[in-house]
Amino acid sequence: MSLHVVELGPIPPPEGGVSRQIVAIKDRLTDLGIKCTLVATTRSDPEHRSADNVYPESPLALVSYLRESDADIFHLHLGGEITPRVLALALAVAKTAKRSILTMHSGGFPKAITRSSIFRRKFTASILKKFDHLIGVSDDISDALRDLGIPREQVETIPPYALYLPDPDIQPDDELSAFLRSRSPILVAVGALETEYAPIEQIAAVKELAEEFANIGLVIAGDGSIREKVVESIADAGLSGSVYLAGNVSHDVSLHLLQRANVSLRTTLYDGDAISVRESLFLGTPVLATRVGTRPVGAHFIDELTPNSIAQGVRSILGQPRSEKRKTGSDLSQIERVVDLYLKVTGS
Repeated sequence: MSLHVVELGPIPPPEGGVSRQIVAIKDRLTDLGIKCTLVATTRSDPEHRSADNVYPESPLALVSYLRESDADIFHLHLGGEITPRVLALALAVAKTAKRSILTMHSGGFPKAITRSSIFRRKFTASILKKFDHLIGVSDDISDALRDLGIPREQVETIPPYALYLPDPDIQPDDELSAFLRSRSPILVAVGALETEYAPIEQIAAVKELAEEFANIGLVIAGDGSIREKVVESIADAGLSGSVYLAGNVSHDVSLHLLQRANVSLRTTLYDGDAISVRESLFLGTPVLATRVGTRPVGAHFIDELTPNSIAQGVRSILGQPRSEKRKTGSDLSQIERVVDLYLKVTGS
């Protein structure tokens, strides 16, 4: 099929929900014989760059690439805070594309845009309306886009997940594997060392739980700006042997972590449709989450983001019969919906 799609967004490493969807889309398009190019819109470590991808060194270089590209579709993925700089990127993509699609991954977008000034709302809407189609990864995000005056038929909700079993040939490194073998029960949090992911509260919860579960372990996958504060919290709590900061790990390693966990934690201040929640449930691992963003059926909830609430939630889950872990299967249905949208907007 003579179609060329450019995916613009964060490219792993590091791993994250947005970057995982981008890679899953490329993999599916490649399987179908459709050309797909990944273009990084965030900084990445030069040592881990792939020759197959494009890594513009400046905003000007990115715009130059967009102008020269022969792609049939530009698909921009936005997460995090939607700043004026991000909106400028969106405008550049929409104006240079033959056909353009934007996926809004930001779980904080609905609340942020509601609190924005009238000017900011109109300015944001004027840019987003230039895209041929908008995707919200949750109904809340899609509703927020429509509330800006974007026509209903131009907006669609497509959760951003592709669900697989972990690759048995890719395993956690020896140090992390040793930690997993030495601790039980195991809690796993896949996210980032940022305030909104509540690593400090998770550590405090583990300190409380250690009184009952002496051998408990917590693995936090992901890095971030409050790493030093997190390390201090671990030391102050006397949990150096009980909490493992795995840093940025590959997607397959994160899947192994979620599969081995007794409880997967998604205790965030805000969220979109967190892929780690869906991956955990798909793998047969119970999830403890805050009631924010989109949470699929099967998750366990806490109403307050406090150490005590997290500890109580973990106790409740551990007190229930264990479910069997999944051994076969995959779910690419949402990626197929994105591919179908590409075919629709190009008339293919």
